[in-house]
Amino acid sequence: MHLAYVNATSNCATATDGCTANLASNRGWTSVATLTNGRWNFTVTKPDGVVCDDGSYAPVSIAYSVDAATLAGTVTADSNGDCPGGQVTRAPFRLQKIG
Repeated sequence: MHLAYVNATSNCATATDGCTANLASNRGWTSVATLTNGRWNFTVTKPDGVVCDDGSYAPVSIAYSVDAATLAGTVTADSNGDCPGGQVTRAPFRLQKIG
């Protein structure tokens, strides 16, 4: 199993609503997370993430929301990306702070 690592950097002195953090993953994606109501929210988009029924490629956007205190989160994505007819799924996950 290959673990995903995310490096988060922020210039906020304290974590308050509106604070942002730059994210970089060892899987090659980057994003900006924004703290809102105690949750870090961010989206990762894969430009050619899925092939539609007509053979064209469409982006897939994956939305993450993570509780700032517990690091428990949810991931939400559409099974067809931006192609019609997909099913939106939501699954729990947990981050682990290292270092």
